[in-house]
Amino acid sequence: MAESASDWAIALKKALARWEVTLSPDQLEYFQVYLTELSHWNEKINLTALKEPRHIALGHFADSLAPMIIDKVFENKHAMAIDIGTGAGFPGLPLKVANPLWKVTLVESIGKKCDFLRAVIPGAAEARLESVDRCMYDVTADEDFILDYHPGGRGVLIASGFSGHGFKFGVLVGRLLSTLALDTEPEFPLERFRLTRFAHDATP
Repeated sequence: MAESASDWAIALKKALARWEVTLSPDQLEYFQVYLTELSHWNEKINLTALKEPRHIALGHFADSLAPMIIDKVFENKHAMAIDIGTGAGFPGLPLKVANPLWKVTLVESIGKKCDFLRAVIPGAAEARLESVDRCMYDVTADEDFILDYHPGGRGVLIASGFSGHGFKFGVLVGRLLSTLALDTEPEFPLERFRLTRFAHDATP
């Protein structure tokens, strides 16, 4: 049986309701534009393995908005965010739709994906798109991650060194960064990921 045009929206609203996140009719309309363009472009270029609207709503839209459960992170209604390697716009574009006052920059290196984002952004959200012409690799000297506050102040977090094996730890890294952002005790000590481990390499 063909999926009702509203089934995906009902599924999305139910998923977000568990996190006490609600979308206005205009925001749902934005997601409809996003969904339509994504499905259309996905027939020409590989943007997502998900095909059914309900699966896209839950596997991409809801998943991108999951961090909104952390209230303190989203108290700033005028936040700025950069989504590097955004692909089809996840999670940056859904976060922009749900937080219209945010200033969001999407960074993508693959030209065809940039073409898709240029097509969808005017109708879905006023996010900024930056196209880069090369692939960026991010590896530290000891090939381990950096998870720490910026030396200049605890208002900025640094998360780096994820090229290669970083994707395997995405969920865990996200949880650890959340504890740093909220200034709470992490699940385990983060000394091995601190910037200070490179202090002995610095030039006097």
